Amino acid sequence: MADNLKELYKLLDAKQADDITVLDFRKNSPFVDYFIVCSARNSRLANAIIGEVEDYADINDIKVFSKDVNKDGKWLLIDIGSIVVHVFVGEERFKYNLDGLWKDLIIEI
Repeated sequence: MADNLKELYKLLDAKQADDITVLDFRKNSPFVDYFIVCSARNSRLANAIIGEVEDYADINDIKVFSKDVNKDGKWLLIDIGSIVVHVFVGEERFKYNLDGLWKDLIIEI
């Protein structure tokens, strides 16, 4: 899955996601290995980023377990098993502060 993590990181960067952060949960959760947290400038871009992750999963035969797009489109996520991608729009990222909550789990890609 490490290769998928790097490829997803590059995909998000190419799709113009901002402030991409990777959190390593392998020692802290039996349910997920990594969170990728990023920001998008608007809801349309956030939806496009989620769509790209969904396409990547489809092409690579990775099951999408869940996709959640809330009504206001400010926090979107897609769960592809060992990796969950969170896309925030605007101040929503600072409101939930996943980066700060688990800052000791941040890794460099």
